[in-house]
Amino acid sequence: MKVVYITITCVIICQSASVSKSEGSPSTCISCYYFADKNLGQILNVIMNTGIVGDCSGLCSYLPSKKQQAACNNYCQQSAGISNFVKAATQCDLDSVYFCELINQCDFIPNGDATIKTAQVSRTNQVKDKASLSVTIDTTRGTGAGEILVELQTADKIPTGIHFPVTSTSPGEHHYTIPIDTGVNSTCNQRNICTHSTTYTITISVCSCACGSHHDRSQVYDMKKHSFTLGEYDRL
Repeated sequence: MKVVYITITCVIICQSASVSKSEGSPSTCISCYYFADKNLGQILNVIMNTGIVGDCSGLCSYLPSKKQQAACNNYCQQSAGISNFVKAATQCDLDSVYFCELINQCDFIPNGDATIKTAQVSRTNQVKDKASLSVTIDTTRGTGAGEILVELQTADKIPTGIHFPVTSTSPGEHHYTIPIDTGVNSTCNQRNICTHSTTYTITISVCSCACGSHHDRSQVYDMKKHSFTLGEYDRL
């Protein structure tokens, strides 16, 4: 099996004018991220179409399930009420991380920094189209909550973007493992030994707030593309 090592430096910094440091724990931040990623668009549509709906429970009642409504109501109340919750939803530009910072569920560090030291792509459990990306990030001042974005041109020519949420970090090295799907493009011999014939192109970004957000304070410091192959595997 071939393993390819990639060295990348790519940082995007997104800053909030109204939040310097919130008090979200890693678990509450990730939970809020997934909630916002799934529901923020619908919440914003309700706000735009009906205005502020009385209180937290009134706004959150528009979400389809009781579980979503309960989570929404909880975040709304923790954000100091319906006005702050609506303000965060309308100002965040559908950036789930930024939204969670504004409602104090994720930490924001204005002067954070990050450098991707190495990245390693390897096959996952010998499954033909599955791979694993291991990334090591180094920071001297710590990082706020954000994303690692993995953009991959798959074997079937369908581009894939993987948004992997990360919480705030302290200074030092931090390691992340991200599953990726390369698509199917392989040939197998009579002994069921298969070989990937494709060279894949991958781009990795490390971001504070959501990668690709268009806040006026977002900035891309560096971005690099690299190629890798996955070599042979046993057909299961």
